[in-house]
This record gives sequence, structure tokens and C-alpha cells, in this order.
Amino acid sequence: MTLIALRHKGREYKLNSIVQAIKAQGGFTYFDWHFASADDEVDMKGRMHAGRELFAGLNYYNPPGGSKHCLNSKLASCELRITYKQGNRKGVSELLYTGHRAAFEILTDLRDHGISIQV
Repeated sequence: MTLIALRHKGREYKLNSIVQAIKAQGGFTYFDWHFASADDEVDMKGRMHAGRELFAGLNYYNPPGGSKHCLNSKLASCELRITYKQGNRKGVSELLYTGHRAAFEILTDLRDHGISIQV
């Protein structure tokens, strides 16, 4: 499920309803996530990624039992392209980018990710 909420230049864009999540596109591996979503105002496409060495592993215990591995990086790269579909910015695209300041987290039942669990 891909949900997007963004505050940018004094505006808030919420592509995070259930219907929006169903229409959105996304795919990930352990260290890379591609996503795309749109509404009447904007089209957003992006990617978050980081090298394996930039992740820490955390064990999340589920209240009903069992646990999941959380792969967490605070040093990920993120690229987000926003294309405006209305108003005086219609057709304008902006590229937002950070090289090593994005928070990226994957929660998984799988154990073949190669990240040591710290906590």
C-alpha cells in the first residue's frame, strides 16, 4: 500500500485515502522503493533507497505473538518529482532531492535481508 502526504511551499498534499492507496503504484526490495500516485491537483513519482550498510535492524514484537524485522535508515536518498495539474503551475514539474537525509523503513517477516538485528 502506497500512501503519500507532503507539505511543500506552504501547501499540504494528501494522497493517503484508502481509494488513493488502491490507485497508487509502488514496488520495493529491501533497500529500494519506487512509488507513484496522483490526484486532481498533482502527480507524484519517487524513489527512496540506501545501501545495505546504511541500515540498522530492529526486532518488532507483535502483541498477538511473533516478531517482524524493521530495516531502518536515517541516511537514505529520496527523489520526488511533483507535476502540477491545475492552476498557474499546470504542467510545471519540480524535483525534490536529498542525498543522505531521508528516513526509510521497511517492516518484514522475511529473514534473508542480511542486516544484523541490533535491538
